[in-house]
Amino acid sequence: MAIALTLQKYLDAKNVRYDLMSHKPTSSSMETAEVCHVSGDCIAKGVLLRDETGYALAILPASHHIRFSALKSQLGEDVELASEYEAAELFQVIQTVDSAKLARRLDASGRDLDVMLEVKLSEEDAKSGADPADLPPLIEAVRACSHLRLLGLMTMPPWSEDPEAPRAIFRRLRELAEELGLKHLSMGMSNDLETAVEEGSTCVRVGTALFGKRKKP
Repeated sequence: MAIALTLQKYLDAKNVRYDLMSHKPTSSSMETAEVCHVSGDCIAKGVLLRDETGYALAILPASHHIRFSALKSQLGEDVELASEYEAAELFQVIQTVDSAKLARRLDASGRDLDVMLEVKLSEEDAKSGADPADLPPLIEAVRACSHLRLLGLMTMPPWSEDPEAPRAIFRRLRELAEELGLKHLSMGMSNDLETAVEEGSTCVRVGTALFGKRKKP
């Protein structure tokens, strides 16, 4: 798919090497509910399931706490939640590693994976990631995993229409990467990618610039 011309021109004008990851605009289900001023019952979330025939995505209310026994009674006793190992079979790059436990689970899949460490640099409860102080031992744990290749760091700043708003967070992630000797930074989306690139991003996650804004129901 062709990159939006204005986006491509901007990145090329900066004379930097970069990767683009395209995805449709997304946000957490409960965060979406909050922004839309509706209850979690009005927003759907997906749960990856599997059985002997393959994978399926169960669509449930965001506020719903899954009772797996009830789910199995409806779908069949051979239905199970997909594990980290199976996720490793479906994806080549995992950008949300935030604990040694998760790293070891991915490594146990036996498949070679590129990973990035998700860092929490925001006070928002909706955001997840490792605390910056926990990065050194986490890096050590990931590098001890023979099937994982550590690329760098990733972060998600609070949403803002102002593209300058996340600059301090982007800059802090770059400083952390430099301190830890990591090369790649995954930060910046359609609304703030210029700021992210200026602060050293090597991977921007672009949705709206490719697919357009969400259509209101």
